[in-house]
Amino acid sequence: MNQQLLKQAEELRARAARVSEKYFSLSEHNTRLKTEVDSLKEKLRMKDTELEKLEELLKVKNLGEAVSFSKSGDNAELKKKLNQYIKEVDKCIHLIKAM
Repeated sequence: MNQQLLKQAEELRARAARVSEKYFSLSEHNTRLKTEVDSLKEKLRMKDTELEKLEELLKVKNLGEAVSFSKSGDNAELKKKLNQYIKEVDKCIHLIKAM
């Protein structure tokens, strides 16, 4: 009876050791995955910012083309709009440089 209890205790100790090892292994893996997620979130944020800049530049380009091809009396309004976009792009560039 005593021998059987010792054997069961040893088996429980071995199981506890395996569970503990598995826990620490999974904990380290979880930490690495969290770091990777944070890194990917930062990359996504940077790509979103870059996309917004490119979209603004495309708007400016399209307005510039519209100004150059327009023959109507709306040239003054288009130039005004274009200047507004240029100012916004300049602000974005200054904010990015400040980072």
